[in-house]
Amino acid sequence: MAADELTGLIRYLGQEDWQECFGEVLADHIGPALEAGDISFEDLAEMIGPDVAMTLWGCAFEDFLGQDWDDGRNFVDVYLKRRGWKEGPRNSAYMRALKASVMSLYEVSDIRPGQSLMARDLLRGGDPVLVHEGTATRTLEQWDRIAARLVPSDGKTILAGGLLAYSRGACEELAANLYRALRKKRGKAEFPKVDTQTLHELAPMFTLTWL
Repeated sequence: MAADELTGLIRYLGQEDWQECFGEVLADHIGPALEAGDISFEDLAEMIGPDVAMTLWGCAFEDFLGQDWDDGRNFVDVYLKRRGWKEGPRNSAYMRALKASVMSLYEVSDIRPGQSLMARDLLRGGDPVLVHEGTATRTLEQWDRIAARLVPSDGKTILAGGLLAYSRGACEELAANLYRALRKKRGKAEFPKVDTQTLHELAPMFTLTWL
C-alpha cells in the first residue's frame, strides 16, 4: 500500500459512519482466526510482528475499498467526491484502481531486484504480467507464490501493499478452500471456476488461509 497516496483516505476512515463498515470487513478477514485462538488483534500483532499485522490490516482495507454498501455508497467514491480536490489526479486514479482490484494468487519469475518481476495468475490463468516493484523484488525468489493485488498506476502495473507470501502448503489449502466455497455457492452441477467476481467476493479467504 502506497502510504503517501492513501494517507488522506486512511484518515477519512476515522469518520464514525465508516468505522462500523470497515470493522465488518476486518472481522471477515481475521475474525475467525482471532476467535479460534481466543486472542485480540493486539495479541496477534505481538505474535506475528507489527509489520505483518499491518499487512493483514492492509489486505482488509484494500478489500473494503471495493465494497458497495446497502445504501449504495462506496468509501472511495464518497471520499473523492468530498475530498478529491486535495488529492490530485494521480492519487485519485490510484484509489479508483485499488477499488477495482481483486486479490489473486500469483507465481513470480524473472525477478530483477529493486525493479520488476513477472507475475502469472494461478487462479484465472493468462500470460504473465510485468510488474514494477522495488521492495518485494529484493526478498522474493524465482517461482515464489504470493497473494496480491495488481494495480495499474502511471501506465505501469504495480503491487498494492497487501501482499502475503504463500508456501506450497498454503497454496494447496487455498485451492481446497476455494473449491469448497465455490461448490457450496454454485451447487454440485457446475464445476467450480474462479473468475474476477469470485475473487472479489472471496477476498477474506486469502487472509484467513494465510493465517
